[in-house]
Amino acid sequence: MANSEHEHGGVHVVLLPYPSQGHINPILQFGKRLAGHRGVRCTLAVTRFMLRQGEPSAGAVHVAAISDSCDAGGFREARDVDDYLSMLESDTVDRLLRS
Repeated sequence: MANSEHEHGGVHVVLLPYPSQGHINPILQFGKRLAGHRGVRCTLAVTRFMLRQGEPSAGAVHVAAISDSCDAGGFREARDVDDYLSMLESDTVDRLLRS
C-alpha cells in the first residue's frame, strides 16, 4: 500500500478465491461492493491459468495474475489437493503479500 493511501485511511483488500470455477464470481461481486466504499481499493488475485480461461469483468476491482506453479494446466498438474495447496502457498502468497 502506498504511504499516501495509508496516511489518508485508505484500505487495500486483496481477494484470493479458491482457484477453481464457481469461486471467482462470488468473491468478485463481494469485491465490487467493497470497492464502492470510499477509501477502499480491492485487488482480485487470480491464477494465470484461470485468467487464460477468461478474464473476469472486474469493474472497480483490480485483477492481478498470480502463479500457483500450475500455470499451464491448472489443478491437473498437481498430484492431489494437498500438493496443489502446498505449491500455491509456498511462493505465491508470499509474493502477493509483499506487492
